[in-house]
Amino acid sequence: MLAFFPTQWTRPTQPPVLGPRQVHVWSAPLDLPTATLARLRSFLTIAEIQRANRLRKPLHQARYVAARGYLRTLLGAYLGTDPAALRFRLGEHGKPFLDWESSAERLEFNSSDSQSMGLFGFIWGRELGVDVECMPRQTDYTRIARRKFAAIEAEHLSNIPATEQLPAFLACWTRKEAYGKALGVGIRYPLHEVVLCEALERATRPLIDSEQNGWVLMQIQPTPNSVAAIVVSGADDWTLRCFELDPAAIGH
Repeated sequence: MLAFFPTQWTRPTQPPVLGPRQVHVWSAPLDLPTATLARLRSFLTIAEIQRANRLRKPLHQARYVAARGYLRTLLGAYLGTDPAALRFRLGEHGKPFLDWESSAERLEFNSSDSQSMGLFGFIWGRELGVDVECMPRQTDYTRIARRKFAAIEAEHLSNIPATEQLPAFLACWTRKEAYGKALGVGIRYPLHEVVLCEALERATRPLIDSEQNGWVLMQIQPTPNSVAAIVVSGADDWTLRCFELDPAAIGH
């Protein structure tokens, strides 16, 4: 049985305060009215707009603009600054960071998108990764699991009832990708060597990596048709708050 950490998703009327031992996760729709999309586009740099324009389909262009604009909006709210003024630098493997903060004060963030949903995570001073997958999804999950996952994980998935195998596979994939994003490498690590999905009935689990660093993984469900995962460095001493972003509030 696939388990999720119990969450309550609220739509705040004021920007919430991010405490020193809190993780905030936001979900947001990426298919937006023209006026809202134009507002979000106004926060983007020329390079970000050019990147959006290089995408082949107008739908994908619009969703990229929405996701990037949302990220800037939320970062600006937490930091009390103009979203358009934010500048980023990239880590060795492409993970973005805000370029003007010291490491001790850094607002760590990560984002993911799937179909028409964006997911955004924030914490102070700790490495963080988030990933979301939406259903329905056409994928040969059995073949992928056998090729990419550890044998114990593929076996665990094969023993799950057929009607539950797709969400279970996507839950496992979000765990793998969120962990890689927290590390800063994305999925460019040997997925089969890091066992995260041998017990999907546990929504939260601690991890110890090869360098003896600690991590905490949490499986969540933003909507009935989606699965997501969060991975945070350090001890299990933080609390999670989940929010829905109201597109109508953008600019206010």
